[in-house]
Amino acid sequence: MSTIPDWCFSVCRNPATAMGLPLALGFLSGYGSAEMRSKRTGQTLKSQTSCPTHPAMTWIWNAMYPLAGYAAYLTVKDFDAAITPLETNNALAAFKLYWVQLGLNLLWPPVFVGQGQSMVGLGIMTCLFGTVAAMTAKMNNLFTPVNTTWFLAPYLGFLGYNLYENFVAVKNSQHA
Repeated sequence: MSTIPDWCFSVCRNPATAMGLPLALGFLSGYGSAEMRSKRTGQTLKSQTSCPTHPAMTWIWNAMYPLAGYAAYLTVKDFDAAITPLETNNALAAFKLYWVQLGLNLLWPPVFVGQGQSMVGLGIMTCLFGTVAAMTAKMNNLFTPVNTTWFLAPYLGFLGYNLYENFVAVKNSQHA
């Protein structure tokens, strides 16, 4: 029926796991990236002058994982309750975008923060921003008890800021 493994649906059928799994994976990705940066440069995240520019960025970034996870939970609820093939397909398309964005989101910190590859990071962040924008639009049209845009708009705004910061890092690295 779907190209998404059953475990992806199972994880997102429970709000705790829908929010908790991306948060745990995001924490591991961010922690690993900071460790890679420290080994590569001898600098800790606090002493680095590039992104993230403020200590709150880590906390904000980690808050975005559960927000998107809850939107995925609502999407699976809509998928399960869908009556028409159109409703099923819309929810499935939005759910696929959720998993794509999660993968991109987990890929960006090791590339940009950990390895210092600002140009590759910019490509990933651009794809991530576009994927989340498309996901937000798709999920907005679903029949959920709470509009998922309330959860995804802050995430999209935060990604826009990170896209800008990544662009500045690329620009600065070209002038160095």
